[in-house]
Amino acid sequence: MIFNSLRVIGIYLLVSPLFVTGCSSDSDTIDDTITVDDYVTGIWTQNCISTGPNAYTTSVLAFNNTEQYVAINSTYDNAGCANAALETEHTTGNYLLGNDTSTASGTAAKELDTTAGIINGISIPFSNREIKYSIVAVEGNQLDRGDDLSDPVLDGSTPEKRTITLLNSPYNFINNNANAYYFSGVWVSSCAPNDFGGLFSIKSYSFSVGGVSISNKQYNDSACTQLQSNLLSSADYKLEAASISSNEKPAIGINLTYRLYEGSTLAPSNYIDEYNIIYRDGNTLYLGDLDADPALDGSTPDNRPTALKIEALR
Repeated sequence: MIFNSLRVIGIYLLVSPLFVTGCSSDSDTIDDTITVDDYVTGIWTQNCISTGPNAYTTSVLAFNNTEQYVAINSTYDNAGCANAALETEHTTGNYLLGNDTSTASGTAAKELDTTAGIINGISIPFSNREIKYSIVAVEGNQLDRGDDLSDPVLDGSTPEKRTITLLNSPYNFINNNANAYYFSGVWVSSCAPNDFGGLFSIKSYSFSVGGVSISNKQYNDSACTQLQSNLLSSADYKLEAASISSNEKPAIGINLTYRLYEGSTLAPSNYIDEYNIIYRDGNTLYLGDLDADPALDGSTPDNRPTALKIEALR
C-alpha cells in the first residue's frame, strides 16, 4: 500500500482532485493561482530522522493556496542523510482541509482529506485513487501529521475512522512560497554572453514530470538576432529532499541524467549525470551555479553546487 510506505517516513499527503474546490477532476496540471490563505500553506521540511535499522529519511512538504501539494521524501543509509539518497519518492496531488478537531490529548488540529495524483511521474488512474481521512496540527512554525497506523480501527479509510493521534515527528516551516517546487512548463533566459568564443546565448527549459528538454541557442551578436547554432539537450530528472542554498533560498536537489547532450545522442554507457539544485520564485527559475566553485561542479552528489543563479523566466 502507498500509505504504509509513506507512514514510515512520517507523511501521508495524498489527495484527490475529486475533493478539491476549484480543481479539475480530469487534469493533473498545477494551477498557480493564489486564492485564500489557509492553515498549512507554505513549505515545510523535516530533518533527517531514523525510520528503522540503517534507514533514515528527510522530507519536504509544499502546500499551495489552491489546495495542491508536493511531497518529496528521500531515504538514506546514514544518520546524517549525506551523499545521494538511496530512494526518492516525489508525489503531487491535492488536499482539502475540513473542520476544527482535536487529538486524544487535546491538541488543536484540523481534518485533512488526502489522495495521491502523481507519484514519481506516474499518474494514478482516477478510479484507483484512494482518499485518506486524517488530521494535521500546526503550532507556531511546526506542522505535525496524523498517525493513521497506530490504531487499526482508526486507519483513515473513512471519515468515521479518522485518527485522533499525531505522529509527533514535526516539520519546520520554511516560507510561504509553496509553488517553489512546481517546475512544469517552459522557461526562457534572457540574451547573455556565454563561454563559447564570445558568443551570446538564449536558453529555454521545457519541464514535464520527470523530464526536461533544453534549447541553447548560440548567437553572434549581443542582441541575439544572428543565430549561429542551437545546441539541444534532454534529460530525465529526479528531485531530492531539501537543501538550503548559500543564497538562503530553500532549494532542493535535482539529479539529471542526460541522454541527449548539446546535439549528441549518448549511448547508455555514456549518459551524463549532473547533480544540481533548483528553486522557483514566482516566474523566475533558479539553478545551481556550476561555475561559482570549481569543487562544486555537479559531477558527483558530493560536488552539488550550493549557490543559486537566475537561469530563466516564464
